[in-house]
Amino acid sequence: MDGIEALKHIMDECPCPVIMVSCVTIEGAEVTIEALWAGAFDYVPKQELASEADLMRLRQNLLETVEEAAHSALVHKQTSVPAIVPSAPGLRQKWQAVPKIAVIGTSTGGPKALQNIVPEFPEDLPIPIVVVQHMPRGFTAPLAKRLNEMSKVQVHEAHQGEVLKSGHVYIAPAGQHTTLFGSQSNVCFCLADTPNHTPHKPSVDVTMASVVEVFGHNVLGVILTGMGSDGLKGMQAIQNAGGITVGQDEATCTVYGMPRNCAKSGVLQKIVPLADVPRVVLDAVHYRPPP
Repeated sequence: MDGIEALKHIMDECPCPVIMVSCVTIEGAEVTIEALWAGAFDYVPKQELASEADLMRLRQNLLETVEEAAHSALVHKQTSVPAIVPSAPGLRQKWQAVPKIAVIGTSTGGPKALQNIVPEFPEDLPIPIVVVQHMPRGFTAPLAKRLNEMSKVQVHEAHQGEVLKSGHVYIAPAGQHTTLFGSQSNVCFCLADTPNHTPHKPSVDVTMASVVEVFGHNVLGVILTGMGSDGLKGMQAIQNAGGITVGQDEATCTVYGMPRNCAKSGVLQKIVPLADVPRVVLDAVHYRPPP
C-alpha cells in the first residue's frame, strides 16, 4: 500500500501522530492535503537539499514537529481530562457589535479543523471569512480546492485586488502576507512580501491588524489549533477595537499553542470546542436560515 493507505490503516487501528515528509510540488501538496484529511498530525516540506544549510533546516523542522507531536492531544487522549465546555443552547450571547467580517487564524491541525467547520457555513452566509493557515507555497490552493468541493459557501485563494464578497471563504495564499484596503463598502485584497520580520507568511497578526483598520469594531476573530503565538497581537487588536474574539478549547485542539497564548493573555471573550465555532459565528452575525 502507499503512504496514504498506510496512514488510514494506522488511524483506524492504532491512532498515533503521523508526520508526512512532503515534496514541494503540486502533486506533493495535493497528497499532503489528503494525508491531513486522513488524520496526519502534520507535515514537513522537503525542499531541494542543495546545501548543508538546507539539510539543517529540514532537520530542525522535523525535530520541532516531532516534539510537538509528542505533546499532542492524540498522544495524551487516554489520560487528559476533558475540558468543561458550554452546551449548545448556552452559546448564544449578545455582542456589542455585529461583525461584518470574520478572520480565522490557525497552524498545525488547521486543515483538519477547517474541514470540520467550513462546510457547516450556509450558502447565504451574510459575511466574508478570511482564513490564514500556515503553509508553504503551493499548499494553500489545494487546501482551498478541497474545502470548496465539500462546502456550500465558495472557498478559494484570495487574489491581488480581488473585491471582498459575503458568502465567500478566502484562504490567504502561502508565501505572502494578506491584507485588506478600502472602505467597508468596497474592500479589496492586497498581497505583499512585506513586512519581512514575521516568522510566518502569511501572518495571522498582519492580516487581523489590517482587517481592524478597515472594519474597526465590526470584526470577529477566531484562533484555532496551532503552534506558537501568531495571532495573539491580531486578536488583541480586535479586542482593543471592540470586536469579538473566540478561541478553540484545549480538548479539541491538535496543538494547544496559539489558542493557549491568547487565553493566557485574557484576550478571548469565548472559548469553545471546534464543533461549536460555526454556531458562534452565525449567532454573532444574527444569522437566521431562510424559511
